[in-house]
Amino acid sequence: MTSTQDIETARLALRMLRPEDAPWIAREIANPAVHRWLTSPPCPYTEQDGREFIEMFQDNPRYRVITQGGAPLGVISMGDTKGPSYELGYWLRQSAWGQGIMSEAARALVDWHWQRSKAPLISGWVKGNAGSAQILTQLGFTYTKEIKRWVNFFGEDRDLICVRLEGPHVPLFTCRTERLVLNAVTLEDLPVIHREHGRPETARMLASAIPNWTLEQARDWLTGRLVPGRQGFSRAIRLHDGTYVGSIGCGGPEMSLGYVISKAHCGQGYVTEALRAFLPAAFAQWQDLDEITADAFTDNPASARILEKLGFEPRGQGMGDSKGRLEPAPVNLYRLTRAQMDAMQ
Repeated sequence: MTSTQDIETARLALRMLRPEDAPWIAREIANPAVHRWLTSPPCPYTEQDGREFIEMFQDNPRYRVITQGGAPLGVISMGDTKGPSYELGYWLRQSAWGQGIMSEAARALVDWHWQRSKAPLISGWVKGNAGSAQILTQLGFTYTKEIKRWVNFFGEDRDLICVRLEGPHVPLFTCRTERLVLNAVTLEDLPVIHREHGRPETARMLASAIPNWTLEQARDWLTGRLVPGRQGFSRAIRLHDGTYVGSIGCGGPEMSLGYVISKAHCGQGYVTEALRAFLPAAFAQWQDLDEITADAFTDNPASARILEKLGFEPRGQGMGDSKGRLEPAPVNLYRLTRAQMDAMQ
C-alpha cells in the first residue's frame, strides 16, 4: 500500500483530504458538542477555515478523512511536532458517536504509523472528555502530565491530560482467579462507581473519592484511571460474569497501592483474592519496579489485616488525606519489595 492509498478496516476507509470536504468539516466542527473538546480550531469555525486546513494538509498522508460507505464522519491526523514524535488528533461528527468508529479508525492509523516509523506518538484530551480517554487507553497510551491549554471554543485555558505511546501497544495484564477477573476499568462501570464509591463510609477510606458525589464528579474520577501507566493505573475487579465489584490500582512516584470494593461484596475475601493475582502481575509488568507501597487509615483495621496477610511490611505511621474527611488522619504505612514478593511465590 502506498502512503496515499486508503487505509481500510472492517467498516471504514481513511482517505486523503479533498477540497470538497470544506463545507461538511466546517458544519460539523461548528457543532458545540464537537468543538468544545478541540483545542486548535478557531471559534467560530467557518468554511474558509476548512478550506485553509485542507490546502495545508491535503497532500499529507498523516491527515485522513474517516468514511463509512463513502460518507465522511470525521478527521484523524498525526501532526508533526517538529520534534521526535507525532501528535495524534481526531474528531467525529456527533451522529457517529457511540459506535466504536473512532477507536477503529485510530487503531488503523496507529498501526499504519508503526509500519512506517519508530517515532513515538503523543496525544491528550481536554479534562472531562471520557470518551477520548477511553480511546487512547485502548490504544495503549500512558499518562505523562497535566497542563493548561488554550481552548478557542471557551476562550480560556482548560486542563489537558497529556499521554504518550512509545511503540506498538503491549496490553496491561489481565488476571483470572477462582472467582474473579481483573481487567480494564471502562466507562460502562460508571453507574456502579458513582453509586458505590461515593458512599460516605466508603469514600472516607479512599484518597480521592468524594462522598455523595455527582455523576460528573464520578466520571472525572474514573477518567483519571482509564489510562494505564507506571505512574497510575487501575484494574477492575469483576466476577466471572463481568459484574464490577471494585478496583485495584497503583499510582504516584512511590507506586502506592489502592483498592476499593462495593458494599454488597465486602467480607467475602474478594480483595485478598484479587491482590494475590494483582501484585505479582504488577511486578512482572514492570521489571524495574523495586517495591509497592500502601497505607491504611488506622480506623480501617480490615485493610491493615489484608496488607499484612499479603506480606506487606509495616514501616511506621504517617498522616493521610481523604476527600471524605475534614482533615488529615493517621495511617499505617506499608511496603512490599520485589524480593519479598519473589520469596512468597
